[in-house]
Amino acid sequence: MAFAPDLPIETERLHLRAFTRGDVDAVFAYRQRDDVARFLFDEPMSRETCAEAVQARTVQTSWHQEGDKLLLAVERKQDHAMIGEVSLILRNEIARQGEV
Repeated sequence: MAFAPDLPIETERLHLRAFTRGDVDAVFAYRQRDDVARFLFDEPMSRETCAEAVQARTVQTSWHQEGDKLLLAVERKQDHAMIGEVSLILRNEIARQGEV
């Protein structure tokens, strides 16, 4: 099941877009925080770890097989500030199941 959304995806207030290398500082700003990490699968990240994670996310923009992840940066429209990320994982192609 190949799927690649037309990016960016726009809502009234947000852009969902592919990650770029320029997102490292924005990701580090929230991923280094204990109060954010407690809701995620990872511990707080160092800047170096964030740089590696962002690099990996730049190519995770489509699904081709079960287990693939589509990771998008969430940006506020009004000021273009990156405020988070969204992860969409293809869990079961036959059942058409995914995980947000």
